[in-house]
Amino acid sequence: MICTLIIAGFSGMAFCADNAPVQARSLHVPYSIPLKDITLEGYLVSSDNTSYASTVIIILHGWFSEDVNGARAYLSYANRLASAGFTAITVSMRGWPDTGGIDDCGHKQSLDLVEAVEWLKNRSALQLSNIGIVGFSQGGQVSLLTTAKSDQLDFTVAYFPVTDINAWQKSSNIKGITHDYIPNTCAQAPGKELKSPINHVRSISTPVLFIHGDEDLRVPTEQSISMVDKMKQMNKYSELLIIKAAGHGDFSAEQSQLAFDTAVDFIHRSIE
Repeated sequence: MICTLIIAGFSGMAFCADNAPVQARSLHVPYSIPLKDITLEGYLVSSDNTSYASTVIIILHGWFSEDVNGARAYLSYANRLASAGFTAITVSMRGWPDTGGIDDCGHKQSLDLVEAVEWLKNRSALQLSNIGIVGFSQGGQVSLLTTAKSDQLDFTVAYFPVTDINAWQKSSNIKGITHDYIPNTCAQAPGKELKSPINHVRSISTPVLFIHGDEDLRVPTEQSISMVDKMKQMNKYSELLIIKAAGHGDFSAEQSQLAFDTAVDFIHRSIE
């Protein structure tokens, strides 16, 4: 099993992708989701294991420098989901190629995903019975915001997500985040509070799994813990997997497998 670490731009966002050979043969093709003012570009990934093919999983990447194709960066994870029998769609969020547009720290991206979920369920050619999102870092933030704004999702998995931007600004060890990205992007209209999932817990009705390393200094573990605590207070269903001795996505091969297996088990239970 090979674990790949990708460091992306000033924020140092990273993820661990398992590139090990898989038993089922997967296939990816370019895929577009047309929205009102932009088209989300990415890949549709399937395999010869079709046991859960009617369950569609949208994969959202984390923050990268603006020249990185986020959809392509997560093809490895999409291949793993497809090999497990699901249909995976990895997309580049607004602000990254080949989708384009401007990153605004989660607001328009989440509105895009609400529209994308509706399009996939009602206007695409996919034979779909369940749909959910797996998001990483900023993609985890967007997945949670989308979950609060849409009643069409069956499950959400958020890997090391940003949930409270004000707390993140005080606790992250990356100056590019605290002194640049948050004040110059996240604080812009409609503001940090509306872009923080923790302020939208009341609107969430979908089960959510959080996965976070306990040594994450870029997006500290407390971001997931605080959100889980608030969801419990409001009787919202959530689960939390804390990966011991892991940072911001730089999981070992064993940790990556544990996170993936936990996510798949959660998805199975959510669609039963």
